[in-house]
Amino acid sequence: MNIANVGHSAAPARSAAAAPPGGRLKTALCSAVLCVALGLGATSLPAFAEVRVVIRAAPPPMQVEEVPTARHGYLWAPGFWRWQNRQHVWTKGHWERERRGQRYEPARWEQHDNRYRFAPGRWQPESNRGHRRQRIQR
Repeated sequence: MNIANVGHSAAPARSAAAAPPGGRLKTALCSAVLCVALGLGATSLPAFAEVRVVIRAAPPPMQVEEVPTARHGYLWAPGFWRWQNRQHVWTKGHWERERRGQRYEPARWEQHDNRYRFAPGRWQPESNRGHRRQRIQR
């Protein structure tokens, strides 16, 4: 009985053991590079995600925090109320490393009609429109 190879090349099949030198290594290296690239892309996705919190409950008054002694090259990001599990939860202030050419806008709640929208702390490019860099109060 004759069996014809239909749709296949006439070249003999290679076994994995007969792969050219470096073939497996090259494949493994390409796979590793691809995994790292995908992993880095996946970790940067949250930077583009924006979650908006809009609620009807006004945040409580700001808590008084003692600002630690100033640190060179850092600025103090004050604490704020965040919305978690249907209630306001206090988040303590923290140090942010200064960024050249940028200014820090602290987290805040903005009132719009009878609702409150949370604006997380963020860095913005400095502009010449009267905005000054936040300085630590002593």
